[in-house]
Amino acid sequence: MNTSSGIAADAAIDSAGSEVELLGGGVSNTEELSSFAIGMDGTFPVIPDLEYHLAYIHQEKGTVDSADENGFALGATYSIMTSGLEIYPFVEFVYFDNADGVDGINRYLLTTSLQLVWEHSNLALSRTSRDTDGINASDAEDKLYQISIGYEFEPGLSMALGWRVAEEGDINSKTLGLRFSYNLPL
Repeated sequence: MNTSSGIAADAAIDSAGSEVELLGGGVSNTEELSSFAIGMDGTFPVIPDLEYHLAYIHQEKGTVDSADENGFALGATYSIMTSGLEIYPFVEFVYFDNADGVDGINRYLLTTSLQLVWEHSNLALSRTSRDTDGINASDAEDKLYQISIGYEFEPGLSMALGWRVAEEGDINSKTLGLRFSYNLPL
């Protein structure tokens, strides 16, 4: 049996030396600060309503992994304001080399979404495709779909209802969620 050996593996209240049992711990389970992520968000001066996101992640291979995982992300959203209606289309592409610390496995994700905001109500639709390929991997093409509606009763008090459908390999799942939130003013 493999265990996680990082500083977060020990319980905060019961520090009797027990470690969290995990199957190898996965990438970044290195007992050192050798993994990192860096990102940059911004706008283009010539198109101020277009926002971009760039990111890079490096996760050092863990105790049972065969390679370091590296990932890149590029995303963009555009703000469209009409009389009372705000529209936010979004697209993001993410690539992982040596996904999950397995040498030669590549993963590609493409997310597209659209959010509509009108007064205190909002509607969001999204679709993500997740393709995995490489050496010793069966090519997997997963699809994730989501729709949610929400309402803000007053600043800081809102609720949302969401529906998610996932097609992951031979497993299809559906999830219904309801969220109430209240932000305390400080």
